[in-house]
Amino acid sequence: MEDIYMDYIKAGFGGNGGGTCFAPDTPVLMKGGKLKKIKDIVKGEYVVGYDFDLGKSVALEVLKVTGTPHENIYYLNESIEVTGEHPFYPKANNPVKLKDFSSDVKTILGDTDGDANTLEETEVKSIEEVKPKELYYDLKFELVHNYFVSDGAGNLYLVRECD
Repeated sequence: MEDIYMDYIKAGFGGNGGGTCFAPDTPVLMKGGKLKKIKDIVKGEYVVGYDFDLGKSVALEVLKVTGTPHENIYYLNESIEVTGEHPFYPKANNPVKLKDFSSDVKTILGDTDGDANTLEETEVKSIEEVKPKELYYDLKFELVHNYFVSDGAGNLYLVRECD
Protein backbone atom coordinates (compact mmCIF):
# COMPACT_ATOMS: atom_id res chain seq x y z
CA MET A 1 0.00 0.00 0.00
CA GLU A 2 2.96 2.32 0.51
CA ASP A 3 3.56 2.64 -3.27
CA ILE A 4 0.29 4.40 -3.95
CA TYR A 5 1.21 7.29 -1.70
CA MET A 6 4.57 7.85 -3.35
CA ASP A 7 3.09 8.97 -6.69
CA TYR A 8 0.56 11.79 -6.64
CA ILE A 9 -1.22 12.69 -9.83
CA LYS A 10 -3.17 15.93 -9.76
CA ALA A 11 -6.67 15.15 -10.94
CA GLY A 12 -9.51 17.41 -11.88
CA PHE A 13 -12.21 17.93 -14.41
CA GLY A 14 -10.93 16.11 -17.47
CA GLY A 15 -12.19 16.55 -21.00
CA ASN A 16 -14.51 13.55 -20.83
CA GLY A 17 -17.78 15.35 -20.22
CA GLY A 18 -19.86 14.52 -17.18
CA GLY A 19 -21.87 11.66 -15.87
CA THR A 20 -23.08 10.43 -12.54
CA CYS A 21 -22.94 6.78 -11.84
CA PHE A 22 -22.83 5.45 -8.26
CA ALA A 23 -25.40 5.37 -5.45
CA PRO A 24 -24.49 7.84 -2.68
CA ASP A 25 -23.39 5.18 -0.18
CA THR A 26 -20.96 3.45 -2.58
CA PRO A 27 -17.58 3.12 -0.81
CA VAL A 28 -14.56 4.59 -2.63
CA LEU A 29 -10.95 3.74 -1.73
CA MET A 30 -9.25 6.84 -0.34
CA LYS A 31 -5.55 7.65 -0.04
CA GLY A 32 -4.52 6.07 3.24
CA GLY A 33 -6.53 2.91 2.62
CA LYS A 34 -9.86 3.88 4.20
CA LEU A 35 -13.20 3.69 2.42
CA LYS A 36 -15.49 6.72 2.17
CA LYS A 37 -19.00 7.08 0.75
CA ILE A 38 -18.85 8.75 -2.66
CA LYS A 39 -21.46 11.35 -1.57
CA ASP A 40 -19.12 12.48 1.25
CA ILE A 41 -16.02 12.99 -0.92
CA VAL A 42 -15.13 16.64 -1.51
CA LYS A 43 -12.90 18.56 -3.87
CA GLY A 44 -9.25 18.35 -2.79
CA GLU A 45 -9.40 14.88 -1.24
CA TYR A 46 -7.35 12.02 -2.68
CA VAL A 47 -8.74 8.71 -3.92
CA VAL A 48 -6.83 5.72 -5.29
CA GLY A 49 -6.74 4.99 -9.02
CA TYR A 50 -4.58 2.83 -11.26
CA ASP A 51 -2.10 4.15 -13.83
CA PHE A 52 -1.79 1.55 -16.60
CA ASP A 53 1.34 3.28 -17.99
CA LEU A 54 3.14 3.06 -14.64
CA GLY A 55 1.60 -0.32 -13.83
CA LYS A 56 0.63 0.65 -10.29
CA SER A 57 -1.88 2.35 -8.06
CA VAL A 58 -1.65 6.12 -7.62
CA ALA A 59 -3.32 8.79 -5.50
CA LEU A 60 -5.60 11.16 -7.44
CA GLU A 61 -6.73 14.57 -6.24
CA VAL A 62 -10.47 15.11 -6.73
CA LEU A 63 -11.36 18.47 -8.22
CA LYS A 64 -14.97 17.74 -9.16
CA VAL A 65 -17.75 15.59 -7.69
CA THR A 66 -21.03 15.34 -9.61
CA GLY A 67 -24.43 14.14 -8.39
CA THR A 68 -27.74 14.02 -10.30
CA PRO A 69 -30.82 11.81 -10.65
CA HIS A 70 -30.43 8.97 -13.15
CA GLU A 71 -32.33 6.15 -14.87
CA ASN A 72 -30.97 2.82 -16.12
CA ILE A 73 -29.67 1.46 -12.77
CA TYR A 74 -28.09 -1.94 -12.09
CA TYR A 75 -26.76 -3.98 -9.17
CA LEU A 76 -23.38 -5.48 -9.96
CA ASN A 77 -22.73 -8.66 -7.96
CA GLU A 78 -25.74 -7.80 -5.79
CA SER A 79 -23.74 -5.12 -3.98
CA ILE A 80 -22.74 -2.13 -6.13
CA GLU A 81 -25.57 0.12 -7.33
CA VAL A 82 -24.45 1.81 -10.53
CA THR A 83 -25.80 3.32 -13.75
CA GLY A 84 -25.58 1.31 -16.95
CA GLU A 85 -23.47 4.10 -18.42
CA HIS A 86 -20.61 3.56 -15.99
CA PRO A 87 -17.47 1.95 -17.51
CA PHE A 88 -15.70 -0.96 -15.82
CA TYR A 89 -12.51 -2.71 -16.99
CA PRO A 90 -12.98 -6.24 -18.37
CA LYS A 91 -9.44 -5.82 -19.76
CA ALA A 92 -6.56 -3.48 -18.96
CA ASN A 93 -6.97 0.01 -20.38
CA ASN A 94 -10.17 -0.99 -22.23
CA PRO A 95 -13.25 0.22 -20.31
CA VAL A 96 -16.75 -0.97 -21.26
CA LYS A 97 -20.06 0.52 -20.06
CA LEU A 98 -21.88 -1.88 -17.76
CA LYS A 99 -25.01 -1.80 -19.97
CA ASP A 100 -22.85 -2.96 -22.91
CA PHE A 101 -21.42 -6.02 -21.15
CA SER A 102 -22.07 -9.12 -23.19
CA SER A 103 -22.67 -12.55 -21.70
CA ASP A 104 -19.02 -13.46 -22.37
CA VAL A 105 -17.78 -10.86 -19.82
CA LYS A 106 -17.09 -13.08 -16.82
CA THR A 107 -14.51 -10.96 -15.00
CA ILE A 108 -13.58 -7.32 -14.45
CA LEU A 109 -10.36 -5.86 -13.09
CA GLY A 110 -10.25 -5.32 -9.38
CA ASP A 111 -8.47 -6.31 -6.22
CA THR A 112 -9.74 -8.98 -3.85
CA ASP A 113 -7.47 -8.22 -0.88
CA GLY A 114 -8.56 -4.58 -0.67
CA ASP A 115 -5.15 -2.90 -0.90
CA ALA A 116 -5.22 -1.87 -4.62
CA ASN A 117 -1.56 -2.84 -5.10
CA THR A 118 -2.26 -5.42 -7.79
CA LEU A 119 -4.97 -5.73 -10.41
CA GLU A 120 -6.56 -9.11 -10.87
CA GLU A 121 -9.65 -10.53 -12.52
CA THR A 122 -12.71 -10.35 -10.26
CA GLU A 123 -15.72 -12.50 -11.06
CA VAL A 124 -18.89 -10.92 -12.46
CA LYS A 125 -21.51 -12.98 -10.65
CA SER A 126 -24.61 -11.01 -11.57
CA ILE A 127 -25.88 -7.85 -13.25
CA GLU A 128 -29.47 -6.99 -12.38
CA GLU A 129 -31.47 -3.98 -13.55
CA VAL A 130 -33.22 -2.17 -10.67
CA LYS A 131 -35.42 0.87 -10.12
CA PRO A 132 -33.58 4.17 -9.54
CA LYS A 133 -33.90 5.66 -6.06
CA GLU A 134 -31.77 8.73 -5.59
CA LEU A 135 -28.92 10.88 -6.81
CA TYR A 136 -25.99 9.07 -8.40
CA TYR A 137 -22.41 10.31 -8.10
CA ASP A 138 -19.14 10.29 -10.04
CA LEU A 139 -15.66 11.80 -9.68
CA LYS A 140 -13.69 13.59 -12.40
CA PHE A 141 -9.95 13.41 -13.02
CA GLU A 142 -7.26 14.63 -15.34
CA LEU A 143 -4.51 12.29 -16.61
CA VAL A 144 -5.71 9.07 -14.94
CA HIS A 145 -9.47 8.62 -15.33
CA ASN A 146 -10.30 5.76 -12.96
CA TYR A 147 -10.73 4.89 -9.30
CA PHE A 148 -11.59 1.96 -7.02
CA VAL A 149 -15.03 1.31 -5.53
CA SER A 150 -15.76 -1.37 -2.94
CA ASP A 151 -18.55 -3.89 -2.62
CA GLY A 152 -18.32 -3.63 1.18
CA ALA A 153 -17.04 -7.22 1.43
CA GLY A 154 -13.33 -6.52 0.87
CA ASN A 155 -13.39 -6.56 -2.94
CA LEU A 156 -12.39 -3.50 -4.95
CA TYR A 157 -13.45 -2.81 -8.54
CA LEU A 158 -11.53 -0.51 -10.87
CA VAL A 159 -13.98 1.84 -12.62
CA ARG A 160 -13.50 4.55 -15.20
CA GLU A 161 -15.12 7.94 -14.67
CA CYS A 162 -18.32 8.33 -16.71
CA ASP A 163 -18.20 10.09 -20.06
